[in-house]
This record gives sequence, structure tokens and C-alpha cells, in this order.
Amino acid sequence: MRGGNEKRWSKTSAKHCREPSEAPPRQCNRSILIEPLLFLWGGSEHSGICCAVLSSLLYSIMGLLVKMLARDEIPSFETALCRSALVGIFASFGVLHNGESLLGVQEVRHLLAGRAAAALAANLCFFYSLSEMSLKNAAVINLTSPMFTAIASSLILQESWGGNEFCGMLGSFAGVLLIAQPPFMIGAVRHENLEDDVEMKGSPVAVAVGLLGAACAGCAYTLVRAAGRRGLETAFLPVLWFSFTSVPVAATFLCLLQQPVWPQLHAMLGMAAVGLLGFGGQLLMSRALQLERATRATSMQYLKVLFSFLLSTLFLHESPTWSSVIGALLIVGSTTLIIANIS
Repeated sequence: MRGGNEKRWSKTSAKHCREPSEAPPRQCNRSILIEPLLFLWGGSEHSGICCAVLSSLLYSIMGLLVKMLARDEIPSFETALCRSALVGIFASFGVLHNGESLLGVQEVRHLLAGRAAAALAANLCFFYSLSEMSLKNAAVINLTSPMFTAIASSLILQESWGGNEFCGMLGSFAGVLLIAQPPFMIGAVRHENLEDDVEMKGSPVAVAVGLLGAACAGCAYTLVRAAGRRGLETAFLPVLWFSFTSVPVAATFLCLLQQPVWPQLHAMLGMAAVGLLGFGGQLLMSRALQLERATRATSMQYLKVLFSFLLSTLFLHESPTWSSVIGALLIVGSTTLIIANIS
């Protein structure tokens, strides 16, 4: 009789997940939480795009927190150092949890090293362009990186670049221009929507360096995609290798250009959240490049501008303009065009 009861329970528990005394009560709840994550990580043909979109959202939330921390007079390079260090720690745990070497397999180490070097060069070029031109001009130039990614992936990986992707990237970039309204579009004069008293258009050298940084970022994304095609199974390693270079660079710039401060408790929590969001954003983008073609995955970065626009409107009470609303709709329509082309 007892055996019959146990047999009958094993059948009903598999169907209805009821809760007897000897069954684990958390099994169904755990599956409810894990299954969507597994689906996002690789359970659909759209998983790569979903990872890229979620990465852009996390980066946008991170940018909002960085802006709030700047109000507490936390040096920008101190925030960058904390973020890079936490990203390295989280990525190390992920690699070790998977039972892999922190350096990765021999076949992809040169690609990981190249990716880290290219990403570092991209950041240095971006920092230089920031010092020579306005933030909006530098940010817009930096967002040409998906176009360089498309060129690099077609040359190095022979990945095709379709018409929908080309039109989608151009439309998204036009939307970025409408939202950011960089000074080179409206002139270097005082404008009610500009925060800086003096807007610098930037010298030709600064523009060239900014474009070089965008090209380096495109190469970095392409190398992550190449490592995935070479058999790199984990998305943690590209993130970890980049932290190897970003931590010493951020520490050097902090010591040379800024004065470190001891943050208060709420600022510490904010910096920890920045590190966690930065880790999630990098990890999801690395995973997206493993699952999806580089052109499509990096095109989703334009959504960062859209998400930042929405977050600034909601939490910083920045008033939207008609041009920014049109730009937001243009980004949505352009990214939809890219996603709809996935077979």
C-alpha cells in the first residue's frame, strides 16, 4: 500500500507540483524564476537581441546612477575604478564557478587580449575627445561604433550586412541626433536645453580621435564575436579580461587627474549598484555577441539613448522636446526594423 501511494504521488507531483511532507516545496517557484533566465540566455532565436536590449537598459540605469553620484561630488574616475573592480570580481566568480581558467583556453587568448586592448584604446580616445569637445558631441561620435562594427565584422568574419540593418542603423543614429541635439547641429551658442555655458565643437584632431575610439570599440565587439565562433563558451571571460586593463588605467587617471574621496554610505551603495549594473551590461552584451551577428547586436546600443531619455524624464524631471520625442520614436522604429529581419 505504501509503494502504491508513493507511485501515485510521483505522478501527481510531476503534473501539479503539490506539496507533501517529503517533497521540496521550492521546486516550482525555482523553475518559475530560472526558466525565463534560461530562455533569455539562449532558449530562443531572439535571445541574442534580448540580451543586447537588456544590456542597453542596464547601462542606461547605470548612467543615471553615475549622474546622481556626481551630484555627491564623487570623482568620475573613482566611480569608474569601483565599477571596474567589482566587474572583475563578479566575472572571476563566474569563470571559476564554470570550472574554467581565468585566462581562458589557449585558442582564444589572443582574441581576448585584442578585445581588451581595443576596448581600452576606445575608452582612452573617448576620454580625450571629452576633454576637447562637449559631452554631447563626444557621445554622438562614440555612437558611430555600431557602423564600424558592421564594417569590421564584414571584413574579418564575412558576416553579411543587410539592407534592413543599414537603414535601421542610419535611422537610429538620426534619432540619437534628434535626442542629443549636439552643438555642431545647432551651433556653439547658448541654448536653453544645453547645460554647459560654453559648448566646444572640437578640433579636427579631437573629432578624428573620437572616430578612432569608435572604430576601436567596433573592433572590440567584433573580436568578442570572433572568440565566440572559435569556441568560447562563457560570456564571463571577455568581461574579466577587460577588467584586467580598465582597473589600473582608472586608478592611474584617478591619482593623476582627480582627488579621491571617502564616500558616505549611500554613495557606497550607489557605487556598488553601478558595479553590479556595469557587470550585467557587459555580460549580456558579450552573450549577445555570442548568439547574434555583431551588426544586429551592437545596433541595439542606440536604445541606450532612448532609455536614458526616458529615465531622465521620469527621475530627473527633464522636460522632453518635440525633437527628442520624434528621435525616440525613430529609434524604436529603426530597431524594430532590425529585429523584424531576424529569421
